[in-house]
Amino acid sequence: MSTEIALNRGAEAVPAPGHALGQVANDWQAAEVWLAVLQARPASPQTLDTYRREIRRLRWYCDTQGRPPPSAWTYQDGLRYVRFLTEEAGRHIRPAGLRYGDPGWTPFLGTLSPSSVADARKILHTMFKFWMNAGYVPRNPFAGQAGRARRTSAPSRRALPQAATDFVLTFLDARPKSTARDHLRYYRDRFLFLLLLHTGIRAHEAAAAAMGDVEARTDPQSHRIYWALRLRTQKGGGEGTALLNSEVMAAFHGYS
Repeated sequence: MSTEIALNRGAEAVPAPGHALGQVANDWQAAEVWLAVLQARPASPQTLDTYRREIRRLRWYCDTQGRPPPSAWTYQDGLRYVRFLTEEAGRHIRPAGLRYGDPGWTPFLGTLSPSSVADARKILHTMFKFWMNAGYVPRNPFAGQAGRARRTSAPSRRALPQAATDFVLTFLDARPKSTARDHLRYYRDRFLFLLLLHTGIRAHEAAAAAMGDVEARTDPQSHRIYWALRLRTQKGGGEGTALLNSEVMAAFHGYS
């Protein structure tokens, strides 16, 4: 038998997958294909991080709770997982300092809120829908249960009470400052607190900003000068602008 014939027969011995995901060895590689397709849309880095977190939760659950791989799940398996997130996740809180891959790591920082559980259902519903469209799985165990969490009668508070704001600023002012590093940390923390308080920008938007992103601009109609922070990583991608008032700017000049 010639080498060429042997190679051809060897290639034919590897069956083509009966789905559109390519050669994936398990469900976790299938999930990576889903993330790669999302990234190519493109989805924002924050969205991808959120989806990857849900996949890590799902894998941890299957590995540690003796559950079958997700591609073999039924509706009962999907309901069981949601019940675990709601009732039992808080019993598996991650020890401080552990990173993903460390022994004893868990994907839970605390008890999940109803909205977090609803988000998990929605994300996994989307992944299974993608898998079904690719021919990878025959069913979606989260179909019909990916709705929003019900709003409670008491609306959530989205702004800090004035008393809490005053407490934080008083604490920062009173914190001992015996070294130059202590003073620098004080001006940094005070500026960041006031920036987040008065602009409402997200923490990752503030973390991605640099000193040079604070810019003086001129209103084209009134010709008045105002200050703004250029946002480089807004939700969904693209850039944006946050207006800075005099209190934030005073803290910024103290920090810079």
